[in-house]
Parts: sequence; C-alpha cells; structure tokens
Amino acid sequence: HFCPGLSGSEMESSVDVSAVPDASGADLGYQRAPEINPPPPAQVPSLQAADANGEGSGNLQANVQLHGKVKAWKEEKGFGFLVADDGTEVFVHRNQLMDGRDLELGAQVTFEARFNPQRVKWECTKCS
Repeated sequence: HFCPGLSGSEMESSVDVSAVPDASGADLGYQRAPEINPPPPAQVPSLQAADANGEGSGNLQANVQLHGKVKAWKEEKGFGFLVADDGTEVFVHRNQLMDGRDLELGAQVTFEARFNPQRVKWECTKCS
C-alpha cells in the first residue's frame, strides 16, 4: 500500500489496533449476538400416538397398504375423510383416487397414507 509521507514502519505504528476484537472474545465494548438455536426437527408421531383429532390409536405406517372405510365425502369440494381399521382418521382428496371418481359413504377402501407434520394429520396418498 502507498501512503504519501509515511514509511512502512510509521504506517504500521499509526494503526489503532485497540478497537479490533481479539479471538478470545474479551469485552472490547461491543455486544455479541445471542446464540441462535435451530428449531427442533419436525416431530413425527409415534406409532402409538392419537391422531390429530384425538381419534383412533394413530397406529398407521406411512406408505403401506391400509384398509378402512369412507367416513365423509364432499363431492362439491372433492375431498373427504377415511377411517382406517384402527380408527385413525385420514384426509383424502380426489387427486389421490386411483379411478378418479367419487367415494361413497361407508364404502370399503384400500389406501396408503403419510403423516403431514405441517398440518399435524394423516393424509391419503393413494386410494382405491
């Protein structure tokens, strides 16, 4: 670096290093940012926990063929709910129906489901 009027040794001695923090973190008149803890990992329900509505045992396994029946179906909205054989309620949308048709109340169904941690409920991924 070129500084007019200062030699190399004069330039080094003119720098005020007292304001530069040292690696030890000694208090030099500034505040450290508080430690930031990451959020805990998404909670996956235990296989024995109750489902989001407190109904059923919640004893489902994700992406495994399950059996149950249609509890409710809203044709105009294209969604409804299934009840697995263990009593767990599972949300189902028309897009997950293998034949693309509607479900009938009380009909027996075979389906696969996954747990949605954002919505804290089971949802159907395939239904026939």
